[in-house]
Amino acid sequence: RSLTSIRNLYVRSTVFVVVGGTLMVVASFILIPPIFGPDYSGAPPLLAIMTVGEVGYGFFVIASMGLLGGGWGGRSTTTAAIAAVLCIPVYWLGSALAGAAGCAVASALLYLAMGAIATARLRGALTARLDSRQDLGGVSA
Repeated sequence: RSLTSIRNLYVRSTVFVVVGGTLMVVASFILIPPIFGPDYSGAPPLLAIMTVGEVGYGFFVIASMGLLGGGWGGRSTTTAAIAAVLCIPVYWLGSALAGAAGCAVASALLYLAMGAIATARLRGALTARLDSRQDLGGVSA
């Protein structure tokens, strides 16, 4: 039951991020150039790239809340700490290779990786807990 609830949160989060992100990206192409001027005309494509990473960030938030609620706060914290340490060399490499676009891609990839790792850690923790309950003759999910 808990895995199904979490799966539903992931589906809803993805839908909200994709729909909201799409609206935000479309609005950025329409609104940023006239509001901020031609110097910022390159921002909307970068925003589109970084919006992809928001799916991963949504997954990270859901998994982190599950880890914290399940008593595995250290797993959530170490995932975020590792991402924080990795962001400096990854952003540096991305910007060195492709400037602002490379930094946007690096950001999106880091968020996606952070979400995937936190999700895997939550799934592993929940599966282990459910397996231990079944071994004890408890209720299965």
